[in-house]
Amino acid sequence: MKLPINYIIKYSRVAIGMAMMAIFAGVVWFLYQNVYQPLTQATFLAELESRVALVGVNKNDLKEVLETIKTNAHPPEIDWTQTRNPFIEGQILNTDTSSQLGGTTLPTEAPLPKQP
Repeated sequence: MKLPINYIIKYSRVAIGMAMMAIFAGVVWFLYQNVYQPLTQATFLAELESRVALVGVNKNDLKEVLETIKTNAHPPEIDWTQTRNPFIEGQILNTDTSSQLGGTTLPTEAPLPKQP
């Protein structure tokens, strides 16, 4: 079967046009990935760096804030021997637990488990 020359020319133009569109799309994609994106990312990073550089930190103020946080995080210890009992007027709290429990003392540590 022999194809007429007009038929071959007609469809070869369509095939060449589609191939050219595919090549053009590939070139555009390559330029987007390798030229446009790196440039925009670089300008974005430069803009962020310039914004960060404008914000300065005063070291003395920072040290003062850190010292304030440190002092507020660790309040002074309470001296229980000088603290008044809120339930009995005029009496100072007794920290000796043996007198409150009839002469027995509370254990300060948990007993060790027995080894087999």
